[in-house]
Amino acid sequence: MNSAVEILYVANMRLPSEKAHSVNVMEMCAALAAEGCNVTLCVPARATSVKTDPFEYYGVARTFRIIRCRTFDAFRLPLPRCLAFAIHARSFARGVTRVAADHPRAHILSRDLYAAYRLAKKGRVVAFEVHDSPGPRARKLLRFISKIIVTNIWKHDELIRLGFDPARLLLAPNGVDLRKFEAPPPGRGKLQQELGFPSDTRIALYAGHLYKWKGVETLARAAASLGSDIRVVMVGGTKDDAARFRRFLEAERLAVTLLPHRPHAEMPGLLASASALVLPTSAKFPIGRVETSPIKAFEYLAAAKPIVASDVPSSREVFDEKTAVFFKPDDPEDCARAIRTTLTFDPQEMAAAQTALVASRTWKNRALKILNFLHP
Repeated sequence: MNSAVEILYVANMRLPSEKAHSVNVMEMCAALAAEGCNVTLCVPARATSVKTDPFEYYGVARTFRIIRCRTFDAFRLPLPRCLAFAIHARSFARGVTRVAADHPRAHILSRDLYAAYRLAKKGRVVAFEVHDSPGPRARKLLRFISKIIVTNIWKHDELIRLGFDPARLLLAPNGVDLRKFEAPPPGRGKLQQELGFPSDTRIALYAGHLYKWKGVETLARAAASLGSDIRVVMVGGTKDDAARFRRFLEAERLAVTLLPHRPHAEMPGLLASASALVLPTSAKFPIGRVETSPIKAFEYLAAAKPIVASDVPSSREVFDEKTAVFFKPDDPEDCARAIRTTLTFDPQEMAAAQTALVASRTWKNRALKILNFLHP
């Protein structure tokens, strides 16, 4: 591709943000720019608690432009969250429409459905990324959008079942930047030292949000069945979710180390410090069971560490028996068994299979796939 291809990437999100979708957006903008595209990212000018420069926070090259679109931030008002979101979405869509008018030749790639719908109604060709299963109202808006990108097989098949033309759909799972994992900062022993653990302590690490559908309570309860030489460490979550989760840990007297969210640029070094990486997704919630395409799954593979994952369809779409040890979802005892089993393996054997599997799961390959979809 060359600079004649202009991309306007639309994302209704705070930036920087501790949310995983912001990782997807920043990595994709960087990957598209690396292919020679002229990329502009349009986000709302919303306040954020993360004050770090976005490019430094995500560890991506400063190769694209960020426009902060003025909007009415209804989240600051004492309104029900659903009403605040609806007001904000309409305000953002109006702002994006003005920005798009200044980029008449740009291919529009959107993470925001209402903005995508408004632009499509004005005759613009828009590709919308579906990251959550669309409800009835969302499906009505999707009918106006000519190109739809989905992140896993389940969503792809579900949209076809609902009557969407397969020719309008592109299956493009999330990815990883392997270059960040080629020479990560020294890992083994670093986190043990930081936390005051004995140097031979083995760490079962989870890095991500603390939502119930993530299965974090299952992993926390599994800690009670692990020996003193294996410590469960969990990194991430918003301040509110972390406070709630600490209350849960205290109420159940679980020996789990909970660390605050860290900039995404620190992820390679953090994962390198673990003996095993855990993806404990719950089967009780559709978003975890079938809808998600977790970025952390690809980063776990890139870290080339033993992986433990709950046996749900969304995990099976990424891992197999050569690259992970599975356990029964929502079963703390079986989670503990899988962690102990994983730590008996030769990590190099699993690492070889992980490296081979993740080689094609890069943001670069995803960007090329999407460019061919946008600009055949």
